[in-house]
Amino acid sequence: MTYVNVKTGIGAHSTTLFPAMIKTDVQFECWQTRAAMMFTEHHARHGQVKRTDAIKGQYGNMDGLSRMGGRDLSGMARLYLIMAIGSLLVRANVAENDVHEQRCCFPNLTIKETVMSTANKPTIKRALIVVDVQNEYFTGDLLIEYPDPKVSLCNIGWAMDAATAAGIPVLKVQHSAPETAPIFARGSHNWQLHEVVASRPANHHIEKKMASVFTDTDAATWLKLHDINTITIVGYMTHNCNASTIFEAAHNGYEVEVLHDASGSLPYENAAGYASAEEIHRAFSVVFHSNFAAVSTTDDWIEAVQAGVAIEKGNVYASNLAGRAHQAA
Repeated sequence: MTYVNVKTGIGAHSTTLFPAMIKTDVQFECWQTRAAMMFTEHHARHGQVKRTDAIKGQYGNMDGLSRMGGRDLSGMARLYLIMAIGSLLVRANVAENDVHEQRCCFPNLTIKETVMSTANKPTIKRALIVVDVQNEYFTGDLLIEYPDPKVSLCNIGWAMDAATAAGIPVLKVQHSAPETAPIFARGSHNWQLHEVVASRPANHHIEKKMASVFTDTDAATWLKLHDINTITIVGYMTHNCNASTIFEAAHNGYEVEVLHDASGSLPYENAAGYASAEEIHRAFSVVFHSNFAAVSTTDDWIEAVQAGVAIEKGNVYASNLAGRAHQAA
């Protein structure tokens, strides 16, 4: 693998190594998006701007680079800033014929650790399950709307790279329908995995015909073979294949984690009423965290992976108490 030494002079780390993998506009945009999101979060934490999301474009053009000046960023913010700057330099100096070998975003980068006690806790054996990240959701007839699919795609790639770097097995899942079906028609372009996922390595790949990853597949056998006790879900859709998989996994004794910014929904209207993509995604995420799964951001999950700790989920009672308090406020 080819690396480029990039001197940045940012914070305590003045040099780092970047894998020469910024080859496509999609990959380049991912680096920009993640850096922009970190700028926004950093400023919000310090009260310098209202808490907002890079999804809405406040820092989508990377103007935040010039605004940061010489500030001492947090570890994660500094990491993304270094990556963003490095990507600009790497992209201009990489040969096109290396693209298939250089997929992992940061095999030699160290993410700051979150200090948590692991005493008397069972060993966490994670697997990352990447659910149905197919072109149908981006160029077909089932367009993901919330969160912004550009952001969720970048986070999916980021989670896959973090899992690979940490030795966490990755399972790619692909939904298949008959060749004459209006969506997910097997063999069609829209049935294919999106390049963000297709270009990255995985330990196993399955096709499924039902919503749950477990139904009529060897997913359960594969997880048992690897002694997995915790599964992390990314992909689409939050309310359908993800939800079905999450519920079944929880009922079968797995600890479940869901990265809510690496998944997404689309709007529905039928005889029962109308719900926007945001409403569906938010409601399902809240329900997941109340009982079935620990819902997290991609960044927090990566920190937990690096620290070797679990992400705590809520419970039904506490969630209801908080909801009632919110209503009364």
